[in-house]
Amino acid sequence: TSLDGTPHIKEMVEVAIKRLQRNDKGFFLLVEGGRIDHGLHYGMPKRALEELVAFEEAVERALEMVNLRETLIIVTADHSHVMTINGYPKRGNNILGIVETSDDVSDGLPFTTLMFTNGHGYNFTWDGHGVKRPNLTGVDTSHKDFEPLAAVPTFEGSETHGGEDVAAFALGPMAHLFHRVHEQTHVAHVMGYAACIGPYEDCGRPVNIPANVYETVKDRLREKFKVTSSAATNGANFLGLLLLVLILVVRTAS
Repeated sequence: TSLDGTPHIKEMVEVAIKRLQRNDKGFFLLVEGGRIDHGLHYGMPKRALEELVAFEEAVERALEMVNLRETLIIVTADHSHVMTINGYPKRGNNILGIVETSDDVSDGLPFTTLMFTNGHGYNFTWDGHGVKRPNLTGVDTSHKDFEPLAAVPTFEGSETHGGEDVAAFALGPMAHLFHRVHEQTHVAHVMGYAACIGPYEDCGRPVNIPANVYETVKDRLREKFKVTSSAATNGANFLGLLLLVLILVVRTAS
């Protein structure tokens, strides 16, 4: 829980899943880590990264609460932002820190590893001879309210969204359908196909491995290959995928 009493996103996810699991017909849950977006719009990397960690904790809690043999979890984004990572900081340098010196910088001033291509952090001046930027020597660039330099000012100081592709990570039934660059509408189609709803109402339910076989495979993977519990689970899930592919091939051949 935050200082103002707002529940942690992990707590909200836990309550939501507990309530939705009462429905024996299944459920759909959308969770947005919206404060990540807010931190980036204000040009404050530390706030955004802290919210990203909170979102990761929410995903971890969800993974603990659901059965991945019957639940598809997708983690993705609806857009990127224009925060960028400057190259050539020293190995081990704080991601929120500064690059002290670089032969590639003509004014000799330190700069932050993280910057924005536009936003509230615009702070250039002209002295009649050239463009000047602030000297960050002695500045606490890791403070939650610090705003790195932005190349272009924006109205009302709000940084814009970015235009590059975003990643999509998935676990559970039909997660293998995320395997390359896809149009954004592909996400909805995978969800519909995994749940056999909408245009895929007659797709047939995903093939599940019987629980006793599933657990036996996990135990043998752990014993034979000395793998962790999570790795054994992944191996058992992969076996389920192979069985599904085999059945689809047989159906196609027949």
